[in-house]
Amino acid sequence: MEVLRLFIVCLLCCSVSADVQITSNQNLSELAIAFSEISQGLQASQTITILNSENRKSSAFNELIMEIHRLQLQTCIFNDTERFFGYVKKNLKGSVEVTALIFHKPDYLIQKIHERNLAHRLSLYIFYWNAKHLPACYKQWNLQDPLRAAFITNPRNFTYRIYYNQATSSNDGKLKLVNWFDGNNLGLNTEPLLPDIKQVFKSFNSRHFVVPITHSPPWIFINYIQQRDNDDANLSSMPATISNDNNIIDDEMMMSEEKFVNETKTDKKDNEDGRNTNKKQLVVSGRDDVLLKLLANKMNFEFEYIDVKMMESNENVTMAGALGLQMLQRREADFVFGDIVVTYERMQEVEFSFFTLPDSGAFLTHAPRRLSEAFALVYPFQMEVWPALIFTIIITGPILYFMIIIPEWIRNKRRKRKLLEHPAKSFYNMIYIKEITRHQARNLKKHVTTTTAIENDRQVNSEGLLARCVWFTCQIFLRQSTYVLSDLYSAQLTSQLARPSKELPINSLYRLEYVMNKSNSDGYKLLVERDSASHHILMNGTGIMQRLYRRMTSHTEKNSHLLDSVEQGVRTLLMDDKTVVFAGRQTLFFNMKRYGMRNFQLSEKLFTRYSAISLQKGCLFHDSLNENLMKLFEGGILDKITSDEYERMFQSMQVLQIKNDKNIENNEEVDDDKTDTEEEVETNSNSINGDENLKNKITSEKELTALSLRMLQGAFYLAIIGYILAFLVFIGEIGFFQMNGTSALPYTSITNRLRTALMRICRLRLHH
Repeated sequence: MEVLRLFIVCLLCCSVSADVQITSNQNLSELAIAFSEISQGLQASQTITILNSENRKSSAFNELIMEIHRLQLQTCIFNDTERFFGYVKKNLKGSVEVTALIFHKPDYLIQKIHERNLAHRLSLYIFYWNAKHLPACYKQWNLQDPLRAAFITNPRNFTYRIYYNQATSSNDGKLKLVNWFDGNNLGLNTEPLLPDIKQVFKSFNSRHFVVPITHSPPWIFINYIQQRDNDDANLSSMPATISNDNNIIDDEMMMSEEKFVNETKTDKKDNEDGRNTNKKQLVVSGRDDVLLKLLANKMNFEFEYIDVKMMESNENVTMAGALGLQMLQRREADFVFGDIVVTYERMQEVEFSFFTLPDSGAFLTHAPRRLSEAFALVYPFQMEVWPALIFTIIITGPILYFMIIIPEWIRNKRRKRKLLEHPAKSFYNMIYIKEITRHQARNLKKHVTTTTAIENDRQVNSEGLLARCVWFTCQIFLRQSTYVLSDLYSAQLTSQLARPSKELPINSLYRLEYVMNKSNSDGYKLLVERDSASHHILMNGTGIMQRLYRRMTSHTEKNSHLLDSVEQGVRTLLMDDKTVVFAGRQTLFFNMKRYGMRNFQLSEKLFTRYSAISLQKGCLFHDSLNENLMKLFEGGILDKITSDEYERMFQSMQVLQIKNDKNIENNEEVDDDKTDTEEEVETNSNSINGDENLKNKITSEKELTALSLRMLQGAFYLAIIGYILAFLVFIGEIGFFQMNGTSALPYTSITNRLRTALMRICRLRLHH
C-alpha cells in the first residue's frame, strides 16, 4: 500500500510542469486568507519580495496581493527571474534582509541560487508551486547551509503545511514540518512562522566541523608524531581534538617553524618515493585552541583540525589571504581560527565573527646597539644641537656684555678708561696680554708724570668708592655664579652621558624609511609574512606604506622579503641585525619574550587591527557564535585565556631549553661512524651549529660585563678638544696684536719672550 502511494505521488510530481498556474476554479478567498496570514506570521521587518514569473494575469494572484496590502505589508513584485536575482544580490551586498515568496518550482531556482552565491542567512526563500506533498527527490536539491528555504504544500482544501530545511542544526538537508495553516480550525498554528535561527543554532547537537589551521605561535601550535604502518589503526582512533595533555606540551610548545617545514618536506619526499609513512597532526595548545574547545563545550559541537600546509593550494582561487580562507570560500571548511585579521578584501569573500583580539600593527628591529663609550660625551653634539647652541650664544653674549659695561656708562668713566688704555680698536684690545707684557704700567707712567697728577687721579678715583666696591662685589658674585652654574652643568652632563651610550632606536615608520634609504648596500631589509594582513596593508597602502613596499620589493632576489611565519622572521632578525619584521604587535611581543626581550626593539603602534574567527559567507550560526564571544569578552575570559597561555608557555620554555642543551651535547659526542648518509650528517651538523650560534648570540647579550674606565675617556677627549681650540684662538690673538700694535711691545715679540721663559726654566732645572 505504501509503495502504491509513493508511486502515485511520483506521478503527480512528474505531471506538474515548470510553469505553475494557479487555477481559477480554486477558492480565491482561501488562498488569499492563507497566504496573508503566512506573510504576517513571517514578521518580516523589510519588504516581502514576490516572484511570479508566469502568473501575472492570474486573478488569484491579484487577490493575494490585495489581501497582503490590507495588512499594511510592503511588497516588491517581480515577473523576471534575472531582475529578481539582481534585487536579492543588491540587498545582500548592503546587508539587508530579503524575504522572498516564490510561486515557482524550487529545483531550478535553488540551483541558480547556489550558482549565484545568493544563499545567505539574511535571505529566506519560500516556495509554493501548488503541490499537495513534497517530492521524494527533494534531497537532491542541495538544501545544506547556508540556504534558508521553506516549502508550502496544499494537501487538502484550506490547509497548508510549511516545511523548513533549517529546523535543526544538523545540516543534513532534510525538511521538517515546522508549522501549518488550517482555515477550518484556528488558522496558523504558531507564530512566528519559522523557528528563530539563534535558538536553532544555540546547540549543534554534536555536529562535526572542519577547522583548517597553521602553525602560528602563540595562537596555534602543531606537532607531528611519526608512526609506522602497524600503528595506522591507533592513529585513526586518536581524535585530533583531544590533545590536552600537559606532559607533551613541553616538547611541542617551542617547536620552531623551521623544524615544521623540514618535517613537511620530508613527508612529501617520502610520499613521492613510495614510502608508507603516516603523520598524525596533534594540536597541543595555543590560545585559539583553548578558545575553540571552550566554544565546543558551550555550543555542543565536535571539530577536526586540518593542516592547510599539507594540502596543495588552489591557484584558481582569487581571494587574497591564507589557504584556510580559500577553503572557506570553496565551502570546504566551516571556520578558521588563528591570527586572522579582518580586512576589506577578505570581507568580500568570507565573514568574520566578533573580534577575539584587538591588536595593532608594528615592526620589530634589533635592540639599540652600544656605541663607543669613549665618545659618550661627543655623540650628543650632533647637527641638531648646534643651531640651538649658536642661538644661545647669540642671546647670552650681548646680555653678559651689557651687564659688564653698564656701570661704566653710569659713572661716565668710559672716556677716562680709553685715555689710560689707548686702544687701537676694541676688538684687538687684549688686556691680559698687556698685563703679561707690562704694557699698561708703561702707559700709566707716560700719562702720570708728576705727583700732582697722581694725587688728582687718586682724588678722582676716591669718589664713589663705596658704590664701586658694591658693584665690584655684585660683579664677582654674578661671574662666580655663572662659573658655578657652568661647572654644575658640566658635571651633570658628564654624569648623564658618561655611561654606555646606545644608538637611536627605530620606533616610527619615518625613521624606518630613513634607515632603509640610508645605504643601498648596507640598508635595512623589511620582511613580512606571506599572504598576511600586514603584507596586504603594505601592498595596498599609500604614502609611506607604498614607499616602504617599493623599497622592500626592490631586492634582486624574487620574493626574498616574504616569510612563511613571523617566527622565522624573528629568528632571522637574531642572526642579522639589518632585518626588520612587520607583523602584529601581539605576535611580535610573544616572540620577543620567547627569544629575549633585550635583543629586540618593538616600534610604536602603527594602526589598529582586529583578529576574529573567519566563517563562510552567509554563515547561519554567525549570531549565535557572536553572542558567546561577547559574553567571553565582557567577562574578561578572553584576556584570562591569553595571559594564562603566555604564562604556561614561558614556563615550559625553560624546560625545553634544558632538553635542547642536552640534545646538542649528545650530538657533539656522537662518533664519526654513523649509519646515516653524508648529506644527512652535514644537515645535522649545520643545524647544530646554527642553534649554537643562535644560543651564543642570545647568551652573550645576557652576560654581565665589568665596569670599564673607557666611559670616562669622553671627558678627556672634550678637554683635549678645548685645549686645542684655546691654543688656536691664542695664536690668532697674538697675530692680530702684532699686526695692529707691534710698536707697543717692549721686546721683539711674544714668542721670543715665551722662548726665553722656557729656556730659563730649563736652566733652573739643570742647575738644581
